[in-house]
This record gives sequence, C-alpha cells and structure tokens, in this order.
Amino acid sequence: MDSPTISVIVPVYNVEQYLKECVDSILNQTFRDFELILVDDGSTDKSGMICDAYANEDPRIIVFHQQNAGAAAARNRGLDVARGEYIAFVDSDDAINNTYLQKLLCSIMEKQADVSMCQWSNSDNILTADEKAEGIDKVMSGRETSIIRFDHTGEMSIAPWPKLISRILLKDLRFPEGKYCEDQAVIPYVLYSASRITLLRDKLYFYRIRSNSASNGSFSVRFFDNIEHMDSFIAWLKTKGDRELVSLAQRHRNNTLASYNVFSLCNNIEIPRQYKMIEIRAWFMFRHTVPNDKFSWFLSQVHPSWQLPFDYLHKIESILTKKPL
Repeated sequence: MDSPTISVIVPVYNVEQYLKECVDSILNQTFRDFELILVDDGSTDKSGMICDAYANEDPRIIVFHQQNAGAAAARNRGLDVARGEYIAFVDSDDAINNTYLQKLLCSIMEKQADVSMCQWSNSDNILTADEKAEGIDKVMSGRETSIIRFDHTGEMSIAPWPKLISRILLKDLRFPEGKYCEDQAVIPYVLYSASRITLLRDKLYFYRIRSNSASNGSFSVRFFDNIEHMDSFIAWLKTKGDRELVSLAQRHRNNTLASYNVFSLCNNIEIPRQYKMIEIRAWFMFRHTVPNDKFSWFLSQVHPSWQLPFDYLHKIESILTKKPL
C-alpha cells in the first residue's frame, strides 16, 4: 500500500456535538491523497462510535481507541503510525476549509518550504467563504519566524494547527504527556529548525472557542508548565549559539512569567516556589505587556488601593504626552 502524501491527525475526546462537522470538513478536501488518523482518547460519549462509523465508510480513515491520557498522548499515537510525508493536526471540535490541504501543500511545493501556515478564524463562514487576513503572503526562514514570535512584531501561532509540517521535522519530537501547554514543547523547535516557512493570509482553519475546552479554561497553576517548556527551549537555543534569539526568548519568557504571577494573585493560586517573582517586579513587567485598561482591571482585583493612583497618574501622563486615553 502506497504511503499518502499527508497524514491528518485528530485527537478525539467527548466531542460528539462537533465531530461530524470536523471529519466531514477533512473528507471534503479538494486534495484527496491523505490518511485521516482519528485517536479516540477514552471518550465517554458517542465520539468513539462516530469514529468507527466513518472508518467503515472510508478506507483512508484509521481509528485508534485508547484510555484517556490527554491530547498530547493522542497526537503522539498518531505520529507513531503516520505514513504521510507531511503532517497536519486538526482539533476535533474545529473544522477546515475544503482547500486547506491543497493550498498549504501547494505553498510548500512552490516555495520549497518545510512548513506552511495559514490564518484562522472564529467565523462560521470559514467552511465556505474565501476569507483573507490583512497583509501579504510571506516566505521566511525558521529563524526569522521565531524572531517574529518572540519580539511580538506579528501574529505567530505555536499551536499544532493551522500548519502543514514536514514529518522529518517531527521525527525526534513528541508532545510531553501529562503536561499543560504541550504545544510549547514541540512547535518552537519545528519553527526554528525549518529551512523555509510560508505564511498564507488565507483564513482556512475554523477555530471553535469553547469555554470548557482545555485551551480556553480559566487560569490554573498548570500554566506554569509553559515556563518549564520555555526554559527547555532556551537551553536548546543556547546549544545553537544563537545569542540574539536566546535574548528575545528569555525576555518573552520573563514577561510570560510575570503575567502568570499576576494571574495567580488574581485567582488566589499558590505560585510554585521556583517561579515566584517579587510581586512589585511582576506588576512592573506586566504593566508593559498589556493595555492600560486591562492592567487597571487586574490591579483592582488584587490591590484596589493602588488602582486609583495608577489611573490618576496614567491620566496625567496621557495629557502630558498628548496620548489618547
């Protein structure tokens, strides 16, 4: 049996309400040479049955059932069996435009790239409309893409979606199981290691925001796993001798840590000792990463006595610099 060009990996867990829309959007692709790997991660609803029903109808679909171990374990299971030259990850409550695979693959072939990325939308029109983000399509090196991510000069998602990735880049990488923010432990390495990356402004991926999904839940102490992933990546960057990117990544890490300290204070969450910052330093760094109104709101939740002086000083600053409030 010939290997497909693309392996689409979908971790599935208790999404019977959305799963058919997701799978149908993949099966309706204009590009047909792909395998669809559905990994049922111990679903307790009808998701597993839905997966099996699809597999009985389409030979391109492979289904695995496993005890619940999380999205990382499900993606790893898919990576272990994937035969495609390229890998696409789709979350089971999301959906993709019917030209998603074709446009991403064409972009890789035309530009001789290792990774192609598109824009995403929360709009219900993503499956039918030909939407585009502002700007132009770009071709960059992996290092240039990493710089954009860390210096905040552009939008750069490190989620496994919405990307088409050469399987070679994922050969020695796996998502850390049992950890939160597991994307941070894989995708930064992929981006940096790619010789060339294409960024399309087409909005081809529909990202569904659910309040009870893992990525959109309330802040918890588990978010500090992200700092652990960042520290590992920075240590890896140091072995590459890339001092500029190490500096940018370190600054990004410190700003993120400051934000997590503030979020913990707002939610009465005990901060892990190794990640606890001097509070005034955390607030100072947080102040420079968020808009004034957002900073003022957070301040009011923890130190309401500090909020009024801050708002007053900000008003004076705006008048003196003639900045709009």
